[in-house]
Amino acid sequence: MDKGKKEIIIKEGTVSIADSVFSEVAFEKVIFPKELKYIGDFAFAFCKNLRRVELPQNLISVGDYEFQFCDKLEYIYIPESVKEIGEMSFVGCDRLKEVVMTKEVADKFWYISNEKVRYID
Repeated sequence: MDKGKKEIIIKEGTVSIADSVFSEVAFEKVIFPKELKYIGDFAFAFCKNLRRVELPQNLISVGDYEFQFCDKLEYIYIPESVKEIGEMSFVGCDRLKEVVMTKEVADKFWYISNEKVRYID
């Protein structure tokens, strides 16, 4: 993997992302395939330049500490298909401005202030 890339495109057909696979890589954006179902623990932790995350519509499970300490992360979209997500997934994401997710998922994130959350009906 080219460590200097601004954008990571995960190959179409990928259904699972392994633990820690992109941790500490300095990209700004990640594009997920629509087939993705599972993301492992720490997969994107410490990605210091990551700014925006839009998880794909069929995703079911997001591991623990997923995006922790992504210092520049400002926006996250978590689709209603997500049934499991590690409650510490966004610790240290101090620049978060908007998080779009269901009320059920939002209840797991005690440390994200309510004014930043927009609920999916």
